[in-house]
Amino acid sequence: MAGLVRNKSFAADARRMLPVIGMVVGTAVVSAVSIQWLAVSHLAAATAAHPDACRIAEMNRAVAENLMPDIRAEALAKAKAASDPQALGRMKGDERVARVIQELSRALELCPARDQLHDAIAVAYWYDGNVAMTHYHLGRGALLRKKPKEAVVQLTLAREADATSDLPLIYLALARKESGDQDGAAALVRDNTPRFEKSADGLIVAGRIIADTGDSSRAIQLLQNGLLLRPSDEDGVGRLTDLGTRTNRFRETADFLLSLDSDGRRTVPSALANAASLYRRAGNLEGEEDALRRALRLFPNSAVLNFELAVNLSKTNRRSEARDYLRRAMEYSRPITMQLIRERGIDPSL
Repeated sequence: MAGLVRNKSFAADARRMLPVIGMVVGTAVVSAVSIQWLAVSHLAAATAAHPDACRIAEMNRAVAENLMPDIRAEALAKAKAASDPQALGRMKGDERVARVIQELSRALELCPARDQLHDAIAVAYWYDGNVAMTHYHLGRGALLRKKPKEAVVQLTLAREADATSDLPLIYLALARKESGDQDGAAALVRDNTPRFEKSADGLIVAGRIIADTGDSSRAIQLLQNGLLLRPSDEDGVGRLTDLGTRTNRFRETADFLLSLDSDGRRTVPSALANAASLYRRAGNLEGEEDALRRALRLFPNSAVLNFELAVNLSKTNRRSEARDYLRRAMEYSRPITMQLIRERGIDPSL
């Protein structure tokens, strides 16, 4: 399946621009090793939770990519005419650059965990002369590649370029946490609490950081508040599920996750699947069944979800319906279903 970045033009621009950024803002030039990670030209396919989102994002990325040759050529021509090799900001205010940023921003909304989309939008901001957002997106890309120390450098530069923007602050705290500086991360949250509590990003990141300080109740509240603002946040769902499990708050966490699928809000299937698992841990078969049925409305072809509902129904003596769901699970993936049967010690005849 095709990735989101088919050619290397964005990556090539990024390799050219990084040393320039270092000179423009008076910082050290990025090393050749750190530049190499921008050259990767393939992204993973759509995520299981959002089977169409990243394919739709590809359309936005393609529009942006098609605009880049003319932007690049004109920027270089301007730099050459000025006898100035630094092309940062040469296309500031250009409608084509604005369109690239718009299309890539839409792609990031659909496919947020894609590091190379962050690289691509960093290139666009570089042509537009926005140093803060260039460093911010390079930092986000580094975080997604699990290079937190690189992310700390980039996000610190983003904050130096624009101290009023909340996002560089939020993700600098996360980068510090991921690089092992838990105290520094917690201090950023403590000293800037109102700024973290303004957005889903800030609340979820703060929840992750506060969880490591041992204040589970506060961390859960932060994560829940973040998910109320953005019910489709996969990371927030996963972190809340993990914390609820570790603190034995199975029923409360499951109830909250299930509530995200109400009042017209759009959550992710993992929230419903996790709610089902938590209800099962709490011994609440009715809650588990409700969550599984809701999840199956989103992913009817999931062998795992069909299997889990079959087991749930068998426990309440609805064996005929249970066998129907087990049959569906086998049809969708016999190997996965047989593995689950072995792991759970289930009688396949139910």
